[in-house]
Amino acid sequence: MNPFDSAFNVTSWFETGGEMFQTVSGNWDKQGMSFGPLQHNVGTCTLQCLLREIPTDILKEIFSSDYDEVFDILITPIKTAYQLNHVATKWNDERNRLLLKWTNYFKALGKYPEVQQAIMNSAKKYADAAQELAEWLKEGDKPTVREYCLAYDICVQNGGIGTSVRALYTLIRQPLKPFKKQGKDWLRFVAWNRACYSYIRGNTAFAIDVLERKLAIIEGTMYMRGRKESVDLDTRFGVSDEVY
Repeated sequence: MNPFDSAFNVTSWFETGGEMFQTVSGNWDKQGMSFGPLQHNVGTCTLQCLLREIPTDILKEIFSSDYDEVFDILITPIKTAYQLNHVATKWNDERNRLLLKWTNYFKALGKYPEVQQAIMNSAKKYADAAQELAEWLKEGDKPTVREYCLAYDICVQNGGIGTSVRALYTLIRQPLKPFKKQGKDWLRFVAWNRACYSYIRGNTAFAIDVLERKLAIIEGTMYMRGRKESVDLDTRFGVSDEVY
């Protein structure tokens, strides 16, 4: 299995728990709604971009009498803040759970091969960004599969690590070396700080999810409280410390 396949399967499992193309969630992370293995969502405008790649006849067949609303709100290029507010308040209930009607629409949408291919095309767009981030994260001369998987998950879930933040971490990296006890401590440092950033931004639930999944990749096997199970990513998805 090449590193992209491992990374995609790991991130998809985190996002969907295995029901890859039919997973839909509501506004729990303040992104309006999320859909599919990469959790395309309204807040980052990734769901809007995905829908624009899907043939109109499929969208009309799935959304039926609600197609016009989908077109006006998500397909028409308008301000993301307006789209997010509409979906968060009109398509979700008071507990930020997506209404059943919209859940069923998107579950049905995910069954179409054309939609699955559009999602895979989108997944591959993260490959170069993940490789570039893995080169920065690497502990050795070349990135490992584990480092690539971590980089890919950061790019998909968190949008990457910005230039200014990387510059700060790079300054800290050398002084931290004497305190390292294990080879993965640098990766752990990045994971904890990325989760901390989400936490101080006021999104506690999302920050915990960020930390759990990043540490699961780094450690390979660990118990995830959010999922109430022990996961072995190394065995299940081929995550390893081998250079690729």
